[in-house]
Amino acid sequence: MPAAHTDLILSALGEEWGFVGVAAVFAIYVFILYRTGRIALRARSDYEFFLAVGLGVAMALQILLIAGGSLGVLPLSGVVSPFLSSGNTAMLANFLVFALLISISADGRGGHFLNTRPLRWVLAFATVVLLAAAARYQVVKDADYLARDAHSFEHDGVQRPQHNPRMNSLAHEIPRGTIYDRNGIPLATGDWAELERHNADYQALGVSLDQACSRFDDRHYPF
Repeated sequence: MPAAHTDLILSALGEEWGFVGVAAVFAIYVFILYRTGRIALRARSDYEFFLAVGLGVAMALQILLIAGGSLGVLPLSGVVSPFLSSGNTAMLANFLVFALLISISADGRGGHFLNTRPLRWVLAFATVVLLAAAARYQVVKDADYLARDAHSFEHDGVQRPQHNPRMNSLAHEIPRGTIYDRNGIPLATGDWAELERHNADYQALGVSLDQACSRFDDRHYPF
């Protein structure tokens, strides 16, 4: 799955669940990487040890790169977030990684004493930085980022401001009432039944509701 699509998934996740949801997803990823490290330390051979470490590091890099790109901390890349992207190939590869890790842990009775503390500190520091960036976007400066326009180049090569599409989504969720004229005839409404109650008034004014409006629209303007 392209990274842009995964960015949309992460953005939607942050929009629906907020910072708490994003932190919960990071906590799940941290738990998976922690268990991967435990499996590596209990591997029976050096080959299984380095295989588990490599798989864990590869997974961590995918998570950090796509999360950093979504938050603007890192440039966007072509990687995907494990188990968040719906691409068939990526999902199959993620399950294959889990299968290898489970196979290594099935008879893990070894004990490797390689110092992995520097790697763990690096990953922990990167996770804290990303969580801080997410908190800045969604908690501290949420209103500023939501209302700020983005300037991007269009097909004609001209850079124009573009509004945040979430503003339009929020606007559609705001309930809007009916606007009447001084005679009590609706000029604008979101209630089709309200228009039908004044159908005789519209016919007297030469307005046909079936031609002027569609009952499937969110907002109706008879005139």
